[in-house]
Amino acid sequence: MSASQEKKRRREQRAEGVEKKQVQKTKTLMAKKRAKKIKTAAICAVAFILIILVVFNSSLFYTGLTAVHIGDWKYTTAEFNYFYQSAFLTTFNQYYQSLGEYAYYLLDPNKSFSKQDYNEEQTYEDYFTDQAFDRMKKIAMLNRAAVEDKFVLDEDGQAQIDMTISNAKAMANQGGLSFSSFLVQTYGKGMTESIFNKLINWEIIAANYTNTMLDNMVFTDEELDARYEESSADYNLITFHRYFVNATAKPEEGLDDAAAKAAAYTAANEIAVGRTEDVFAELVYQHVPEDQKEAYADPTATLQKNVSPSSINADYKEWLTSPERTYGETTVIETETGFHVLLFVGSNDNNYYLQNFRHILIKAEATGQATAESEAPELTAADIKTAQMKAEEVFAQWEDDPTEDYFIQLANEESDDAGSNTIGGLYENKKLGDLVPEIEDWLFDETRKVGDTDIIYVKSANYTGYHIMYYVGAGERCDRTIAKGILQTERFETWVADRDSDYKLSTTMAFWFAK
Repeated sequence: MSASQEKKRRREQRAEGVEKKQVQKTKTLMAKKRAKKIKTAAICAVAFILIILVVFNSSLFYTGLTAVHIGDWKYTTAEFNYFYQSAFLTTFNQYYQSLGEYAYYLLDPNKSFSKQDYNEEQTYEDYFTDQAFDRMKKIAMLNRAAVEDKFVLDEDGQAQIDMTISNAKAMANQGGLSFSSFLVQTYGKGMTESIFNKLINWEIIAANYTNTMLDNMVFTDEELDARYEESSADYNLITFHRYFVNATAKPEEGLDDAAAKAAAYTAANEIAVGRTEDVFAELVYQHVPEDQKEAYADPTATLQKNVSPSSINADYKEWLTSPERTYGETTVIETETGFHVLLFVGSNDNNYYLQNFRHILIKAEATGQATAESEAPELTAADIKTAQMKAEEVFAQWEDDPTEDYFIQLANEESDDAGSNTIGGLYENKKLGDLVPEIEDWLFDETRKVGDTDIIYVKSANYTGYHIMYYVGAGERCDRTIAKGILQTERFETWVADRDSDYKLSTTMAFWFAK
């Protein structure tokens, strides 16, 4: 190889080396850029996730965004949750008052409402949602109308707001919670004191505006009488005697299902021969088991007096409420487990006046020791006598100044009735069936006149004691009061229906956070 060729080769090698270094350098630079892009993308992704987490865990979707539109009225998720949880609390409390601990079998607060059936068509989640939407719509309608009518809450309305908020704070305190924690625990995330106060204001304004609307509705006596007549079958009170003959098998007596049913059928029809109250009661007494003879020795043991149709068993409601029924008619109605024997006594068309009275209740208090069979001591004759003496003492004290004003004072000082001992013992517009029989008989006596007094002994399942009575006077006629309520409801429902098209409901993405 010549010197010139060798020199050329070395130049080419140097150029190739430079090119390789440049290529490598370029690759390295590109790799660094890719790594930087990846790192930047990763940082952005993490930041985005953090932002999402922060937003999800903040109150933005609960209080900052509209979740429900009802017309042009807007509700946040937190506000919807208030009405949803209120629907749950109302329903559960109703169950608990009626069933006690068994309410948990009907509606378990610790299980998903979407997994519990309210009826064949709805879960409890569906039901509570519908209840919430319905209430939200009425709140919107009524508050809008109140503003348009320049309606302003009076002192009583403002006091209702203050009392509602005060009671909520007291519940929080009883539970050992701060008020803010109580609100979140009760109504869900995002609920604050300011939101709660706003919603309570809306609720009270709606309720008071509704009452004002209803109070301003005027009806003639002719309108009231005609409307009651249309619905009399749903409201006339029924008095009847009923006895149930059990038809279950009695193996110890050698009666299988068929034999027991045949025997029960025979007994029921033998009782149904009695077409007067005395004869019916005597025939029942002849057929009751020996261990029930004492209870049925009283001829009124089977009597059910002035019962509202809504409270009558569906098995025999249709028969009892038929306008064709007359005194002395009897019937036997079969069920899966036996036979109802019924004697129709009469129907009350509610053409009577509601009654107003004051009372002072002196309860008999047990002073002895608890027995082994009972956690509480039993009342003795001495305990009852002590209550009687106290009642007579208070009554004698009133006789020194026999005025209604002094009776009011004594009721507030001495009465054991927590439901009336802050308002002078007053009960207004009481109807038949509202009170224990002893009080009802005295109150609805046709000879009763304003200012009448008496001491009445009552022994019931809930208490034993003495009522010092003061008759205030008659109120409105019962049938017309019922008719007025029906007409008010119908007019209010029409008022709501007329505005429904302006309050169409829709939800947004924020509603996903509801419930």
